[in-house]
Amino acid sequence: MPIWHILPPLQYLQFPFRFFSAMLPAVLFIVVSWLPYVKSKGFYGYASVIACCSLIYFSSYHYFLASDKYSRNITQHNIIIAPEYRTPWSEAAKLDNPRELPQSYISLPAATLEEGRGDVALVSQTARTIVLKTTIRSDTARIAIKRFYFPGWIADNPAITIGESNALLAIDVPKGEHTVTLRLPWLKGEREGAALSLMTLIGLAIALFWAKRLSRPPR
Repeated sequence: MPIWHILPPLQYLQFPFRFFSAMLPAVLFIVVSWLPYVKSKGFYGYASVIACCSLIYFSSYHYFLASDKYSRNITQHNIIIAPEYRTPWSEAAKLDNPRELPQSYISLPAATLEEGRGDVALVSQTARTIVLKTTIRSDTARIAIKRFYFPGWIADNPAITIGESNALLAIDVPKGEHTVTLRLPWLKGEREGAALSLMTLIGLAIALFWAKRLSRPPR
């Protein structure tokens, strides 16, 4: 049995390495306090080159690989199913292989009319906003969107119901012509994370200011 079933609070930890979240500000504080005492100009040059190379590599690492189906699923098919992102709905849909999606999912259009009669077209899509143009000729119609379902999405039209269909985001749209806008607001954990990040940045700014004061020679 997984440990997060035995200890339910662990389900709120997305990645194990986030245990280091408390250690990271401490390490940065030590580094910022120590840097003013480094007199070697070559050190800063080497550190800058290493930082730039690391940034370039980690921002485009999949271009260095001969074959990376996982990255291709994200960049070409706009769909992801890694273990840390799996939901109960993806498990129920038997999406067991985290590195390779079934062809039936990859070949899906951006929006599909699953039930009812009508037409649907994707107007635009970002990480948190989806805009659809629909013409529904039946009393109601179900539309599946090529994005894995996660609770929290809201629609601009209260007559539209948001749900899940085979692990994908789905909406029920009433009869008529509609421009449907779906939005995913920041979740509670994201707001808390942003607040913690802001507090960390403020703390680092204070630490840098204090380190500069300590590095000044006495008058």
